Amino acid sequence: MYNHLKLSWKRQNEFYRNFGFLDFFSLFFIHIFIAWNGIQFLLFPLHFDYIIDTISIFQNYEIVEKTQSVYVPLYIFCIVTGLILFIFIRNYMEIEFNNIFHKKKTSFKDQFIHLVNFSIPAISHSFFVVFVLATAYLFLLILYFLLLSFGIGIPLNLHWVVKFSFLYFCIGVICYNIITTDFVLPELLKSKTYTEAINKFYAYFKENKLKFFFFYTFKFCCISINILILIYFLHYFVPRSFIILPQTVGLQSSLVLIVTLFSGVMLSLLINSFIIQFLSVFCYSLFSVLFKDYSEFD
Repeated sequence: MYNHLKLSWKRQNEFYRNFGFLDFFSLFFIHIFIAWNGIQFLLFPLHFDYIIDTISIFQNYEIVEKTQSVYVPLYIFCIVTGLILFIFIRNYMEIEFNNIFHKKKTSFKDQFIHLVNFSIPAISHSFFVVFVLATAYLFLLILYFLLLSFGIGIPLNLHWVVKFSFLYFCIGVICYNIITTDFVLPELLKSKTYTEAINKFYAYFKENKLKFFFFYTFKFCCISINILILIYFLHYFVPRSFIILPQTVGLQSSLVLIVTLFSGVMLSLLINSFIIQFLSVFCYSLFSVLFKDYSEFD
């Protein structure tokens, strides 16, 4: 595996050779939105508690439910729309990064077609992953109640259960999307369908489990470093005292909260993307070295 890392370092140096300022700026901009920015881990329960005080969330929810319940569907619609929009932006940046790394030039029309062909099946498959995870979670609950019926009590705190559930589903969906972005997206850019790319990935995985273990262990370490960097700057730019939700539903206080949170997150991502893109390119180089036989695999 040392040879693979050495070859990856060499390939990374080749990638940055003859790199102009505009190319570097493009790569920097891409890493603000790409999967490597670590923004998904803002949903980590303990970190979420740091950003927004959970008690104030429930208090504001009660206020909104009593005074502005008619707007609750609108709030949910805005959140879901924003999430879907972010997914499309992220996938587009992944396609753009893939083209830059492999020095390919494609028209905006072709990129848009690839974006739709990848994003829509990926979103629908994510719902399927949630269903599978929910089924496994249901079996765990059945096991828990079965143990209770035999008098075997397991002390569980409701607050801890909610956090675990949220983290469980988020990690499952994020891991699935990371794997599909690594293996399915490059095949789809070669004019294959999403289903064909998924089937090829499954067949290849059965024969190369050790490679997968090494690569994703290394990638997990790199992403962990990325998250630590992001959290450091996030805590610097987003002080806790600003993010306790006000006990009013006034438009002005809500806008101040949103602008403060958005500004802090964006500043953190800007600095983080500049630092972390080197790890990202190295991991991408390792992927091309370690799975060089994947493109020819049938």
